[in-house]
Amino acid sequence: MPPLSGRTFGLHRLKRKRQTPEAAPISALLRANQAWSMDFVMDRFVTERTLTVIDSYTRERFATETDRCLWRRRVTRASEWGIKQRSGKPSASKIGRRTPPGTF
Repeated sequence: MPPLSGRTFGLHRLKRKRQTPEAAPISALLRANQAWSMDFVMDRFVTERTLTVIDSYTRERFATETDRCLWRRRVTRASEWGIKQRSGKPSASKIGRRTPPGTF
């Protein structure tokens, strides 16, 4: 006869669901160029990373940088190019899941 385990009698422990932290929401946007979102995207089959910069109000992507290694200089250049194209800095920015103050 096989040894009896707790599972045989329905005495196994239930797994607890872990709560995932939610990203801090950007306050209600009223106009274009008020807030930008920047994020790195990686493809599983490609070894390159892509930085995308979008306007959070219009959801328009206006800057994209792709390379195997994106240095700080390239990220800065993408945001400066966006400032020139959009004629001004945003009042808020969001990078990934967190919103650091004074990004631009």
